[in-house]
Amino acid sequence: MFDPTQCESVSMAQAKAQEEQNPVNAALRATSIAFVTLAEAGQIDDTTATENVSQFAPWTYPVAYAVGNIRQYNGELFRCVQAHTSQADWTPDATASLWKKVGDPTEEWPAWSQPIGAHDAYNSGDKVSHNGKHWTSNVDANVWEPGVYGWTEDKMTEGIIVGVLSLIGTLAGTYFANRKSSALIAYRLELLEKKVDKHNSVVERTFKLEEQTAVIEEKIKVANHRIEDLESR
Repeated sequence: MFDPTQCESVSMAQAKAQEEQNPVNAALRATSIAFVTLAEAGQIDDTTATENVSQFAPWTYPVAYAVGNIRQYNGELFRCVQAHTSQADWTPDATASLWKKVGDPTEEWPAWSQPIGAHDAYNSGDKVSHNGKHWTSNVDANVWEPGVYGWTEDKMTEGIIVGVLSLIGTLAGTYFANRKSSALIAYRLELLEKKVDKHNSVVERTFKLEEQTAVIEEKIKVANHRIEDLESR
């Protein structure tokens, strides 16, 4: 007996197979896989990655994620920073010790959140910000609050900030001093140009006077010759 649903299933399977065999679709899939692989290897900058969220697979559970894996969740990208098997309540936006938002300027020093167990405890070397300061974990399985135990305050960042501010102040002072010096130099150059112009004007007038004098002398010579000719007659 003819079963139309079976025929429809076969047609859909054939269509899917043809779509997968389409060279254009195959090329697009290969390009997408290459893009994700490069992004997870750090060969593609975060800005470019976040502009192509659709290229990344959505976060789901239960899945064993490795460090460096990038998944999309609620339209944003997150990078796995600690290997784990995902669970329903371990969403990327709620587990700062497991996932870091891609392209987030605070990614290096994410806000500390109280771990609720070994699965989201901080490991040695993890960085967080807490109470306006930066902290680095000294121990694995760290569930203590920064400043209580297992953390070292990162004072280098503060020193860098102070150094940068000092450098900006120095550069600003140098800039305004150079502007003042430049203005003085420009003023002196303007005065010098005026003096040169005046000098050139005097030279030009002197040259014209010399030309006029030469003409007059030539006329005097001609007149003297005529006088001598008249006297000789």
